[in-house]
Amino acid sequence: MAEVQQDAIPHVPDRPRSEEPGQGESTHQQSASPQQVIAAPSRKRPRLDLTAEPRKRGKTMFGILVGTLNKAKDEDARRSKSEAARRRMSLETKLQSKLALEQDEMRRQGEIKKTRSLASRKEDDIVIQDSVLRLSHRIKPLLSHFLTTSDMIALPPAADPLASIPLSLAPPAATHTVLYYLPAILLPEQEVFLRDRQISMAKLVDSEQRAWRDERKQGMDEVELLRRRAEEIASSETVTDEVDSGSVPAGQEEAVPSTFPEPPADAVPSATKVEADDAEEEVLEY
Repeated sequence: MAEVQQDAIPHVPDRPRSEEPGQGESTHQQSASPQQVIAAPSRKRPRLDLTAEPRKRGKTMFGILVGTLNKAKDEDARRSKSEAARRRMSLETKLQSKLALEQDEMRRQGEIKKTRSLASRKEDDIVIQDSVLRLSHRIKPLLSHFLTTSDMIALPPAADPLASIPLSLAPPAATHTVLYYLPAILLPEQEVFLRDRQISMAKLVDSEQRAWRDERKQGMDEVELLRRRAEEIASSETVTDEVDSGSVPAGQEEAVPSTFPEPPADAVPSATKVEADDAEEEVLEY
């Protein structure tokens, strides 16, 4: 009987001393069958709560976010608009100043050109008139040695009635052509007439030369004055360098009106005011 009971007890091999308790348990767990793994209860997957309250809360938060973004966008557009207006106003002032300076420069160049042209024209007139007078003063003394068909020489009365007949007739009144001639033998009256003509012609030429010298001196003084004036205008202080550098002379900005008015001080709100408005709207929406 004792032997039968001993045979019924299964033989359990001794556990090695080097094996720890934890290692045995892990080995037992690893050796679990696939049926036991399948039979283990599975965890439930969390489901989204799609009730009306969470969706309403999400819409409210999204609306707050969109409102904040739109407000920031509007604020940026308003700020950029005011800055653009100031830039346009400054640019328009500079352009108008540049246009005024260019117009003044064009007017100055036109005045210089007109003055120089007038001086050149006066000088040309003086030169031409001087040439004409020189030629006339050279020819007139030579022609004074000749008689003309228009000369009326008074002859003494003669005893012979035939002597009262004029040797030559005066040209008709409608004829303006004057012919110069010199007889081979001059009458005493003709000699006296030619002598008086030569003396008077010399005096006339001398007086014309003196008058012309004074007139030419006055004309050349006017020409010199015009040229000096043109040089003064050309050498006057210009503002071309200031236009190129972009600087505006003092008082030019006030003299040039602008079509863009200056924005008021409260047109651009501060960052603190914007943040306070955002916080107030968020509280009201909640």
